[in-house]
Amino acid sequence: MTPKGRVGPAVPPEVGSAAVPRRSAAALVCALAAAAGLLAGCSSGSSGGSTASAFLSDWSKGNLQSAAGRTGAPDRAVADLQQVTNDLQVTHADLRLGTVSGSRADFSAALTLAGLGVWRYQGHLGLRQTNGGHWIVAWAPSDIYPGLGPGQRLGRTRTLPPRGAILDRTGAPLVLPTAVVTVGIVPGRLTNPAAAIAALQATTGSDPARVQQLLAGAKPDQFLPVITLRQADYAKAKPVLFPIPGLSFQQKTENLPPTPTFGRAVLGQLGQATADALKQAGPGFEASDDVGLSGLELAYQRQLAGAPSGSVNRASPCAPRSTNASRTRPKPPWPPRRTPPRSSPSSPPRVSCWRSPTLRPTPRSTGPSAGSTRRGPRSRSSPPPPSSRPA
Repeated sequence: MTPKGRVGPAVPPEVGSAAVPRRSAAALVCALAAAAGLLAGCSSGSSGGSTASAFLSDWSKGNLQSAAGRTGAPDRAVADLQQVTNDLQVTHADLRLGTVSGSRADFSAALTLAGLGVWRYQGHLGLRQTNGGHWIVAWAPSDIYPGLGPGQRLGRTRTLPPRGAILDRTGAPLVLPTAVVTVGIVPGRLTNPAAAIAALQATTGSDPARVQQLLAGAKPDQFLPVITLRQADYAKAKPVLFPIPGLSFQQKTENLPPTPTFGRAVLGQLGQATADALKQAGPGFEASDDVGLSGLELAYQRQLAGAPSGSVNRASPCAPRSTNASRTRPKPPWPPRRTPPRSSPSSPPRVSCWRSPTLRPTPRSTGPSAGSTRRGPRSRSSPPPPSSRPA
């Protein structure tokens, strides 16, 4: 909301003219400068609306250093703002000023979180006047999100529904449960990143540029899935990969065709979410997600993959571990060849000591008419799923 008293484009009368006596010149200059935000002393007044508006504008534009400069604790403010931007993976921020009353300025926030969507909430800023009469944002963690206290930080979770299976015309799945090994990286354990990336490329064909992209900004103890291999393929690569410090291996079961080449032209492939693949997949997917690259997997990517659910949580030093206040649960599977149930409306966000669900999953419709898709009751949660499956 634009503050009231905005100066229009008209040229003001000349000081000292009949329209503006010299005795009122100082008052006029002060008023014009205050309305334009050019003179802090005159713009102080009894409201800090101009300061709050400028702070929110800087935050929205990503000018965190400039926004922090309008607070009473610039160093702490820029660190807090950068931390929430990184931890929530904010790609766009839209913050708008609401009502300003005394030392409080209400605002509405719409933060776009990568791979999840828009998180909306209502917040408020604490304002105060300095000895010189200037208004500043007093600064506390609660200026970012209401109730956020010292030592607390916001985090996020992301859960993907299990990918839908492609069925034949009799309703039998064209893919079968298959033992696989996910090869990944734990950044903090790497001793020679270049050698590890080269070995992954030589043994599995992983794209080095994409592996480096996964490593950029990752937490030291985070498991970064690189590729998922069938047991037979992993056995061939194991002598080279297993001894390398920083590589990690997770065994599980995935639904795969009987052989890597079975029905490939029709069923298609799942693989690394390259830039082109992400563009075709549409919004809501990340570089670490599996996406359809060809065939039915590509043609029905959105229906087969569904949409992620997620939450924004508040990590607090008040307890040794996280407890769920309310968590989004995976949707039950729906019968093949039927329209899936509509998702229930999102409940208003609320924050407990630890976790606040804010985003709900959006189920997709069934897949190709030549077969159909269905989901099992499993769900996947952060860290993200493997970035590649065998062909």
